[in-house]
Amino acid sequence: MINLPSFSLKQYVLRKQELAKHKNVKSSGFTIVELLIVIVVIAILAALVIVTFNGMQQRARNAQRITVAKEYQKIFNLYLQSENKYPPGSAGTTGVCLGEGYPTNWDATPEGDCHATNNIKHEVAGYGGELRKVSSSLPDFNKTPIVDSGITYLGILFRAADTIDSKATTPTLRYFLEGVNQDCELSPVATGTSQPYVTTGNPKNSGTIGTSVTLCVIVLPEVG
Repeated sequence: MINLPSFSLKQYVLRKQELAKHKNVKSSGFTIVELLIVIVVIAILAALVIVTFNGMQQRARNAQRITVAKEYQKIFNLYLQSENKYPPGSAGTTGVCLGEGYPTNWDATPEGDCHATNNIKHEVAGYGGELRKVSSSLPDFNKTPIVDSGITYLGILFRAADTIDSKATTPTLRYFLEGVNQDCELSPVATGTSQPYVTTGNPKNSGTIGTSVTLCVIVLPEVG
């Protein structure tokens, strides 16, 4: 006769409870595959948030640059109406940096530097004082530089004599926006990324520089 181990009812119940406990603990955990899926989803969501945030910051900076350009467009129009000329020291085809507080380390000159590190323009002493004849306060440019292909772009520039539509004495405002094919929001816009420019059609910008910079060349009224 084979002797089978005997279990009391109490032992049987305790054993069932222990097995059920281990089963519940195992079923409530995550497998490695499930954890990896959760990590991937979190990473994707984080990347989307970062891209959205960066896009919002870029739009905000561009909006500020456009606002400053609009203010200077009004100021130059007022100055021209009042003085029948543009401020002395406009430096002809060279250009003048508008605003104050530009970096001074782009070249060896002590004046503030703007426009582009491969085409440096400078502040002109006393220029802001001339513009304050018609505007008690001057707008401050966005001080966040735009960097593309090793070149830095910064600020807003006035040029007294650009070549546009075959006229070599056309005054302009120039500024840059982050991103390709952005809307300059001012008019008239001269198209082209180098002289001579043209004003045919109704373009929203002058063109793309490098891989991710929009150039805005805005035509101002000529003297007389």
